[in-house]
Amino acid sequence: MGDTGNHLWLTSAITDDDVAKALTLCFSLKRTLTSRKIAVVTSKEVSSPLRNALRHGFDFLFNLEEYEKPTRLRMEDYAKLYALTLKSFEKVVYLKPSMLAIKNLDEIFNVHGETIRTFEWAEGAVSLLLIRPSLETFMVLIKELETRNGYVNCELESYLKTRTNFQNKGNIGALKGKYNRLMSDMAVVGDEMEISIIDLGDIPVHVDFEKCGLMAKLILQERKKIYCETVYPLIEFAGKVRFTF
Repeated sequence: MGDTGNHLWLTSAITDDDVAKALTLCFSLKRTLTSRKIAVVTSKEVSSPLRNALRHGFDFLFNLEEYEKPTRLRMEDYAKLYALTLKSFEKVVYLKPSMLAIKNLDEIFNVHGETIRTFEWAEGAVSLLLIRPSLETFMVLIKELETRNGYVNCELESYLKTRTNFQNKGNIGALKGKYNRLMSDMAVVGDEMEISIIDLGDIPVHVDFEKCGLMAKLILQERKKIYCETVYPLIEFAGKVRFTF
């Protein structure tokens, strides 16, 4: 199974508005009793009080500087590339901050054993990336992105799919249902036992979920419980309670 200390969950909180989501994801992973460390990539746009709130939740906090990234690349996408530089870790799984862990999904680090080369992602989005850090790949990408015009405004996935040296299994093996589900995906009803993590998108934490289907209701209730019991107290202590979602 390998040394789990060499594996890392990674998400991003680029602005103050991202902090509550990132912390909710973080504590949802902890509730599943993950054996891996959890880190967040942040920027100077995050205020000092909320940066301190992030430190209370995450094991590691990495800072990004705007001047370091290619001009046209979004900071959110640069955070995914930044995972390539984390050579202290054998594998990194990047998760969008809007995601919520439903059950333990540590198995994803070993879906393809040692065969992963650089990138793999769930089909249809780069909300989940399995990455083997590589400074060489990072430098190649950064150099090429610096010389490209306009196209880098597109999603990182679109760019990576043009690269023949990046492995793309399409749906992380045959496990799309577990790792790449949107709350808006109506197929969430019927095979809910297979879902390990879900992307809630921009659904607010205080949404009226009484009219939702059973699985959606349970997921939203769990998210609200994590937020109210753990995340809100942290950001309230930070004096930034207006930054909710």
